[in-house]
Amino acid sequence: EAEEKKEIAKEKADSPETKIVSERLEDMQKRVQSLRDQRAEVIIQINSISAELDKFMKERELAHEEAIKENKELIANWTGEIESLQKEDDGTQEKLKEKLTAEKEISSSIRGLVEKRDSLETEIRKLAEQRGQLQRQLETKQSQFNEENFKKGKWETKYTDLKAEFDENITVKKFKLTVEEMKEEVDKLSTKIIRLEPINLAAVDKYEKYVSELDIMKEKAQKLLEEKQSVLDLMNEIESRRKEAFMETFVEIRKHFDSIYKQFYPKTEAYADIKLQNEAEPFEGGLLVEARPAGKHIKVIDAMSGGEKTLAALAFLFAVQAHKPSPFYILDEADAALDKPNSERLALMIKGRSENSQFIVITHNNPMIHESDQIVGVSMDKKKGSSIVEVDLKRLEGAVAKDNIN
Repeated sequence: EAEEKKEIAKEKADSPETKIVSERLEDMQKRVQSLRDQRAEVIIQINSISAELDKFMKERELAHEEAIKENKELIANWTGEIESLQKEDDGTQEKLKEKLTAEKEISSSIRGLVEKRDSLETEIRKLAEQRGQLQRQLETKQSQFNEENFKKGKWETKYTDLKAEFDENITVKKFKLTVEEMKEEVDKLSTKIIRLEPINLAAVDKYEKYVSELDIMKEKAQKLLEEKQSVLDLMNEIESRRKEAFMETFVEIRKHFDSIYKQFYPKTEAYADIKLQNEAEPFEGGLLVEARPAGKHIKVIDAMSGGEKTLAALAFLFAVQAHKPSPFYILDEADAALDKPNSERLALMIKGRSENSQFIVITHNNPMIHESDQIVGVSMDKKKGSSIVEVDLKRLEGAVAKDNIN
C-alpha cells in the first residue's frame, strides 16, 4: 500500500495540473518576497521621514521662538519709537504753528503784492489814456501850427508884395509924380491898407507860443515813441523766450510720448507723435496727435476708438509727467473704455510710476485693483447706509508671505 501511494503521488506530481500549481506557488512565493522587500524599504523611508519630521519640528520650534523673540524686540523698538514720535509730535506742533504763522505772513505779503499789481495796472491804464490824450493834443496843435504857418506865409507874401510895391512907388515915381498925383497915390495906398484890416498884431506872439508848445509836444511825443519802442522790444523778447521755452518743452514731451506709448504695445511696431499745426507760429495753431496701435495704420486721434484714444491720452499725460512730475495724480475711471489686456498694461504702467508719485485711481477693473497698494471701497447697507471699507494690500501681502515662511 505504501508503494502504491508513492506511485500515485509520483503520478500526480508528474501530472500537468500539479506542475501548474507548483509554478503558481513559486510565483506567489516570489511576490511575497518582493512585497516583504518593499515593506522593508517603506519602513526605512518612514523612519527617515520621521527623523526629518522631528528635525523640521525642532527647527520650526526654534524659528518660532526666534520669531517671538524678534517680535518682542520689535514691540520694544516700536514702543520706543512711539514715545520718541510723541515727543517729536510736540515739536512738530510748534513747527506747524510757526509755519502757519509764516504762511499767514506770506499770504498777507501776497495780498499786498496783488494790490500793488492792481494799482500799477490802474496807473498803466491811466498813463495809456494820458498818452492818447497827449497824442490827440499833439495832432490838434500840429494842425493849428500848420494853419498858423500857412497864415504866416500868406502875410509874409502880402508884406513882400506891399514892400515891393512901396519901394517901386518911392523910387520910380519919386521925381515923376506931381503933388496931386502923389496925393491920389497916397489915397489909393490908404484904401488898400484899410482893405487889409483887421490886422492881428498879436499873431507873432501867438505864433511863438504855439512853436514853444509844439516843441514841448514833440519832446513828449519822442519820449512816448521811445517808451513804446522799449515796450515793443520787451514784448518781442518775452515772446521769443516763451517760444524757445515752449519748443524745448515740446521736443522733450514729444520724445517721452513716443517712448511711453510704445510701452503699452511692447514687442510691436507701435508709434506715436505730436506735431504742431503751425510750426512757424506755434501759439497760433494747435497740436496734431498721431498714433499707430499694434497691427494698425497711423491714425489721428479723432479717428481712433474709445480705448485707443484713452491710451493715447494717458501716454500724453505720462509724457508731461515725465517732463515735469507732480506729487500726486487723480484718475477717474480712466480705464473704463479699455479691455482686459490694455487695463493690465495701464495698471502696470501706473504701478511703475507710483514709485515717484502717488496715484489715486477710481476704477471698477480687477487688474487695476490687483496692482494697487491700498483699496478704499464704499458699500451700501440697508440699515446703516453707506460704509467705507479699507484694505492695505502691502501689509496683507507681507502677512501672507510671513505665514508661508512659517
